[in-house]
Amino acid sequence: MEQKPSSHCINCSAKVEAVYCSQCGQKVEVNKLKWNTILSEVNQRVLGLDNKFAKTVRDLTIRPGHVVQLFIDGNRVKYIGPVGYLFILSTIYVLCVSILNVDMVEFTRNTSDIFTGQNAQGTKAEGLHRMLMDNLKIVSFALIPFFTLSTYILFRKKGYNLLETSVLIFYTHAHPLLLSFMALFAFKFWGVSGNSYVFPISIFFYAFGCASFYSGNKVMNFVKGLLGFTFGFILFAFLIAAFVILMLVVDNELARSILGQ
Repeated sequence: MEQKPSSHCINCSAKVEAVYCSQCGQKVEVNKLKWNTILSEVNQRVLGLDNKFAKTVRDLTIRPGHVVQLFIDGNRVKYIGPVGYLFILSTIYVLCVSILNVDMVEFTRNTSDIFTGQNAQGTKAEGLHRMLMDNLKIVSFALIPFFTLSTYILFRKKGYNLLETSVLIFYTHAHPLLLSFMALFAFKFWGVSGNSYVFPISIFFYAFGCASFYSGNKVMNFVKGLLGFTFGFILFAFLIAAFVILMLVVDNELARSILGQ
């Protein structure tokens, strides 16, 4: 194939007179593909040229409200976006689960017992639990609308719409996955199940995010954050229950196989 002149962008073919194309941002002179090229690409897309990933992790840990407000105000450069942050962490988490070959039902058994009140092994709950764990990434994103709605209802007088509220939810939902990484490796290599501690910490971080982001009484906002998480989780649980009932009505055999009856 005949190559285009170097004065034209190799991506969109527009005429260029600088280092980068003014139409699409493609660099005019492209070096031969090497390992440092791949590493540089990873740094740009994941870590960011200015260590964007590290700054996002740091500031979300100590002042999540600032990160959320900055993104809502229009700053799209300083931090990784809320959807991208959840996507990156959940993708890496799922890959780690696969590479380490961790049984997620066993790993999260202590957490599931909080809701079932009994060991999930040999019960109908185990089948549903395994189905949720097998679709962890989908479940992570599916939770967002419920937490967004519950938080919006509780903080509706603060003046933020549903989309702006979802920025807070994406960030506070994604950030605790960093603790899940630690718990995952501890479980795999030392047999220590710390996942039961991740869930309550996630709840408190969510409430801390609400207290940090919304104006007014911080203690009240923290309590409302706890209520918002609980309400959102209950809404999601109702959806799962409705889904199971629908399966029982439409395809009883499929429902039995999933629930492990």
